[in-house]
Amino acid sequence: MPFFPFSFFAVDRLRQRVGRALKYLTSNADADERDAPGLEGVGPRLWAASLAGEALWLGSYQNAYDLSDAQWSAITTHLSGYGNLPLMRPLDVATSQRRRLDDLTVEDVASASGCTSTQLRTSFGDVDQVLIAVVRQVHEDGSAEASPLQLHLDRHTLTMSLQGLEDERTITAVHRLYALAGVSPAPRPDIRARARGLRGINPRSFDHLELAAAALAIDGWQGSRDVPAFYPRSLPRAVVRELGRLARVPSS
Repeated sequence: MPFFPFSFFAVDRLRQRVGRALKYLTSNADADERDAPGLEGVGPRLWAASLAGEALWLGSYQNAYDLSDAQWSAITTHLSGYGNLPLMRPLDVATSQRRRLDDLTVEDVASASGCTSTQLRTSFGDVDQVLIAVVRQVHEDGSAEASPLQLHLDRHTLTMSLQGLEDERTITAVHRLYALAGVSPAPRPDIRARARGLRGINPRSFDHLELAAAALAIDGWQGSRDVPAFYPRSLPRAVVRELGRLARVPSS
């Protein structure tokens, strides 16, 4: 009789739960494909990555996800790559390698950030545009906290949000915002159920990480209804279809 590890059953149940959630999202999806205010020009991949990031923030406040360090690192890295988000600033690359900014190439940034040069060129064009983004980021770092409660969404904002999950001061500040907003300290039952499935993912499995991204995006959308977030009450159909693609389940 073949032996199936716990993770197999946990991930299988997680996929089933994601499939059921997607059926609900499909029946309630917004037929109007126009972007909501503040989300103009945001594609379904960035939607999904942002919603998953929202789930990680809420989960950190509600202690929803009992993930190992390896799972947590793999998920955040996967989300960054999935949304074409550079995890390491070019300024950090120059500092660590004692290089002049003028000498940096897209390949230098790609090798240090975990992204591919193709991803960076798709997001920024050339290394000069990467450096312009760095200048803007350094300026904003000095004037505002990185928070998931943003009034706009772009790759830079999402990068800052994911980076903030590693900073204790930022985490404390955001948790205070959640408390002031009256967010429940306990996750919804369906989010808790999917969180149990997430514990079974293999951090080295691409399919598992794609499924985790879909599950977290659903958690983020459901959880965002309890916080002053800018997401609309229903998701565009293109976003629901993208979540179905990630989870390898039909979304319509």
